Amino acid sequence: MPSKSKQPATSAPKKRLGTPAMLDSGAGNPLLNGLSINQFLYKHWHKKPLLIRQALSVAELTALQCDRERLLTLGQQEGVESRLIVAEGKQWQFTAQPSALPPLTQRQWTLLVQGMNLHHPPIAALLRRFRFLPDVRLDDIMVSYATDGGGVGPHFDSYDVFLLQLEGVRRWQISAQKDLTLKPNLPLKILQNFTVEDEWCLEPGDMLYLPPRYAHNGIAQGECITLSVGFRAPAFNELAQQFYTWLAEQLDIPGAVHDANLLTETAEPARIPGWLVEQFTQALRKAAPTAEDIQAFVGEYFSEPKATTFFSAPAKSLNLSQFKQRLQRDGLALSARSRLLYDADNIYFNGQSLYASGIERKLLTRLANQHTLSPTELVSVLTLPDFMAQLHDWYLSGWLLLGEGQESLAP
Repeated sequence: MPSKSKQPATSAPKKRLGTPAMLDSGAGNPLLNGLSINQFLYKHWHKKPLLIRQALSVAELTALQCDRERLLTLGQQEGVESRLIVAEGKQWQFTAQPSALPPLTQRQWTLLVQGMNLHHPPIAALLRRFRFLPDVRLDDIMVSYATDGGGVGPHFDSYDVFLLQLEGVRRWQISAQKDLTLKPNLPLKILQNFTVEDEWCLEPGDMLYLPPRYAHNGIAQGECITLSVGFRAPAFNELAQQFYTWLAEQLDIPGAVHDANLLTETAEPARIPGWLVEQFTQALRKAAPTAEDIQAFVGEYFSEPKATTFFSAPAKSLNLSQFKQRLQRDGLALSARSRLLYDADNIYFNGQSLYASGIERKLLTRLANQHTLSPTELVSVLTLPDFMAQLHDWYLSGWLLLGEGQESLAP
């Protein structure tokens, strides 16, 4: 039982209007229109933008089932992270978790729904298509609905992003400019000096990749819906702050300040004794973080679901015996809300460190990579009572699902 422990031809967009990078067809990843993943990583990832015409087919777009009504309803529900942005001339209005939206006839407003993959299974399936990158880098899919002229202004992201057009048309303007100064006194991070170097219109199925810190501005040409696949890129300073907070919870330094060796009268009572600083220095050296501490923190940090993520118990919970019977028939799946990672030593499940070995580790690492386990794959662990009890607990917590994982993700 797991235990808790501590190459087709391609080119970049030219710097002139309307000449985006295009891809030749050929063998490769369908999402990249024939470009292989390794070619994309070598030529474009973190390096230069790439426009992919018809990254998704009409049938694939239809299967996403992400229409305007569904999106606007979801964006106003409690428990869904959303933002309303309204442009009025040079003024911008920002509302988090809006309870009401402007009329559809009003121009220049945008609704952003964050973490759409947590609420809509077809979008969760789309996110999995980007798992040619490590799970620690994948963040979520944000969906943007905009009326004519809507957008969030020229800005940059500190992370890589794929911008996929779902409905309607959006004009994208981009720039490799180094000046990333922001306009002051605005509720949004809008660039003060945006110089367009290239632009084009994305139609349904088209997708644009942009590296981090690449300035861009998207303007709706009529009503449109755009999907943004975002990636995690926490600053080292943020990671360090979180690490030392985590480390403080693990500390257990023995001893206390003492002056047992004090043999003479103190002539300067207000002076801080050097021996006190030295005692504390020695104590801190004993508590210095180890490589194992850093490894455990990284696993727990990157497997921790967002604070806005909530799990629900099954509508009809099964007891352990019933659960085992269903496993033999339907198999097991990871909830779309769960994060399951591993390294050479431990398993990390939704922010918890676990130790597993043998067949248990083999099954959990396979689940982490596949997100599903078939009944055949589970046969070897059905007779392990402790492991089955752990799987059952995770199922009751909503972390695991029976079958292929077709859960209802609506809040």
